[in-house]
Amino acid sequence: MVTNLPLQPLNLWRFYNDRAGVELVIRQLKGDYALGRIPGHHFFANETYFHLLLLGYNLVNWFKRLCLPPQFLQRHAGDLAPSNSADACSAGSYRQPCPAQSPC
Repeated sequence: MVTNLPLQPLNLWRFYNDRAGVELVIRQLKGDYALGRIPGHHFFANETYFHLLLLGYNLVNWFKRLCLPPQFLQRHAGDLAPSNSADACSAGSYRQPCPAQSPC
């Protein structure tokens, strides 16, 4: 890695690793939350759209952490939605009860 930042190697790796994590979130927002198709030509409308996408992203992640079993934590939003609701209900895979202490 080549850089002109005056950081120790471990701190430099942490700095760039955080940026890589943000790029993964942006990729997920483009794929699962339609960030790549911003509908308006007005700045404030686009900013509102972006904030609503982030709110949806955060709500889905909090739902996964608080209400779903551990095997669903690495899933994306598109993976969580069943393609056919009758199949999902009959299989019972999406009907896991929330723990008593969770706010679901």
